Amino acid sequence: MTRMSALSLGAVLLCSASPVLAADAAAGAAAVDAAAAGPEIIIKGERIPYGVKVTTTATKTPTDIRNVPQALTIVSSAQIEDQQIRSVGEMLLFVPGASYNSGEGNRDTIVLRGNSSTADFFIDGVRDDVQYFRDFYNIDRVEVLKGPNAMIFGRGGGGGIVNRVMKRPTSSASRSGVISGDGWGGRRVSIDVDQPLSASLGARLNAVYENSDSFRHHVELERYGINPTVAVLAGPTTRIDLSYEYFHDRRTADRGVPANGGEPLRGHTRDFFGDPGKSFAKANVNVGTLSIEHQFADGLTIKNRTMFGDYRKFYQNIYPNSFNPVTARVALAGYNNRNDRTNLFSQTDLVWENRLAGIDQTLLFGFEIGHEKSRNKRLTATFLSPSSVPVTNPTVDTNVIFSPLASDADNRVTADVAAVYVQDQIRPANWLEIVAGLRKLLALEPPLLRVDTGDPDLDRTFCGYRRIHVAPRRTLVYRVAA
Repeated sequence: MTRMSALSLGAVLLCSASPVLAADAAAGAAAVDAAAAGPEIIIKGERIPYGVKVTTTATKTPTDIRNVPQALTIVSSAQIEDQQIRSVGEMLLFVPGASYNSGEGNRDTIVLRGNSSTADFFIDGVRDDVQYFRDFYNIDRVEVLKGPNAMIFGRGGGGGIVNRVMKRPTSSASRSGVISGDGWGGRRVSIDVDQPLSASLGARLNAVYENSDSFRHHVELERYGINPTVAVLAGPTTRIDLSYEYFHDRRTADRGVPANGGEPLRGHTRDFFGDPGKSFAKANVNVGTLSIEHQFADGLTIKNRTMFGDYRKFYQNIYPNSFNPVTARVALAGYNNRNDRTNLFSQTDLVWENRLAGIDQTLLFGFEIGHEKSRNKRLTATFLSPSSVPVTNPTVDTNVIFSPLASDADNRVTADVAAVYVQDQIRPANWLEIVAGLRKLLALEPPLLRVDTGDPDLDRTFCGYRRIHVAPRRTLVYRVAA
């Protein structure tokens, strides 16, 4: 019994000593590794934030983004460069509560808070409601506002808006260029040259050219654009910016694969269904902008931005209409649509930052006038041969003619708009801000809206001034201390 006790005691002592010996061995090994590695090296990194602190989009006044009374996402120039964001579709990948539709392969379509729209686009706060694919080669940042804001933006915008802020000349010279490509034959080059010409004159040139193929057969894209801008400092308190952009986009109109029951037809990811030679979308955009900003005194500034745009848009496609699993054939359909438009918008804002009765506030007085003229004509395809294709060989050269049906659109629309608006941002305490405003449409003569559909009764229904009641803006902003 004594022997067993001694053995047990020895085992306990041996087990107790094992961790100590292991720790000593580990420490020795670490010391050897440290000696071999040399002196300690400390690496410090700095995270470059993408955030923008102040914006004028949501309120038309310089407002800290934490005090904007709407959900707001800003995609800054640094993020656009780092992520190589080129389009609205790519940008919306970084915006919560937003999604993107390709608009039948011929236009940008955004979905904000469940509201789909092709018209809620703006450039520097001015309406850009034409249907085409936008490029980001000349964009400084993009601001996405979610939720309605009719006081600032007028009609539309039920789910929100997308505002592109353009690049402007600065006081620092810079030059940059980007050449990129991909494994599917995509090639793109863009340049950005910012050059001060004197103490009061500066110029900036942005340009892009892209020619790309796709992982899908017969799908191609070519687009190019140029945007020169000149800035003049007419004295210490006045700045004038003059900008012109020409942009061309032509691409294959790809409607994808047909449905097989409740899901896409499988096994044809790369196949083009229809006639790629007769399926294309093209847009030619000419936009001129004049911007003037003058500061009367500290806190009192007037700004005017006038934009004229001429848009020529044509879209045509031969696409898969339905799939018959019994015959394994796909029925085709097609149409084309011309949609030309000229826009002229002018906005003038007077912003007064002041302190009245001991309360800080920012007053906004503004008015907007606009003129839009559109021509819309649609023709439907009649197939001479063939009107369907086998699913095993879905790409075809069709013999087709385009002619109008009774239900096809054929109209001319002219709209004149005018509105005045006022807004006050009151800050009675450092933790509270009250934003209140009102926008009112003005009646114009001749009538606001003139429509020519070919049907006199229908024209009388749509033509004329329609009073639109815009709810006033009333918002409380509580600033919570961190």
